[in-house]
Amino acid sequence: MPNWLGDGLFTLSPAQRHKILYGGTLETGRIPDMEYGPYLCRIHRVVDADTVYVIVDLGFRVHTTISIRLLGIDAPELFSGPPEERERGKAAKEYVKTLIPVGTLCTLRPYKDRRSFNRYVGSLLLPDGADLASTIQAAGHAQWADY
Repeated sequence: MPNWLGDGLFTLSPAQRHKILYGGTLETGRIPDMEYGPYLCRIHRVVDADTVYVIVDLGFRVHTTISIRLLGIDAPELFSGPPEERERGKAAKEYVKTLIPVGTLCTLRPYKDRRSFNRYVGSLLLPDGADLASTIQAAGHAQWADY
């Protein structure tokens, strides 16, 4: 069976994980003020410009694959709406795939969606620390959404 999870994500030292998740070093003692996470994850699949599947490292060698709706943006749809919107949706998805190819290591800050019991919304931080949703919106491929 191939190891499609890639090298490195699940074999980081505690100090390396702490630096990626919280910044600084273990000695800083910085604790996140988030209800969930942050978690290390790898991109598994880009569904559209505002939804991705990620493989999340939950710790203790436990991993899960979940769908994350990007917090704060709304991108054009791929399969509904007028043809112009579908074309913009395809272009937006391709742009996101260039930002986060399959296997990209990111930091996930998830929140339970208050409108749906079946999904999570969240922020994905790119390897350079930039927020994915803000990057997509700044490029003109999504609008800000209030949820």
